[in-house]
Amino acid sequence: MAHGHAHVRQSEIVFNGGDGVSMAGGVTDGSVNLESTFIASNNVGVRNGGTGSLIDLSNTSIMQNGTGIASSSGAAGGGVNSHGNNMISGNTSAGTTPNGVGQQ
Repeated sequence: MAHGHAHVRQSEIVFNGGDGVSMAGGVTDGSVNLESTFIASNNVGVRNGGTGSLIDLSNTSIMQNGTGIASSSGAAGGGVNSHGNNMISGNTSAGTTPNGVGQQ
């Protein structure tokens, strides 16, 4: 699968043995938009896909996971954008730092 798109709003994604939100490394043009979502107590909070994929965070809490933000494809993975109004804390490892895109 080369692409896919998901929108998650006002949800709780908690206590998964694996990833809370995950995009496979082979997804190269997919997107996930997370708005006002609580992601906690997972192995990985959010995992982005391959180069060209994008996860967009706004008003989202990523807390108390093994890793806050990870990449399916290592350093060459897709992007994670933050609108600067998220809480990313209390994870064993913060993981990848999201790109700041600000508010509009």
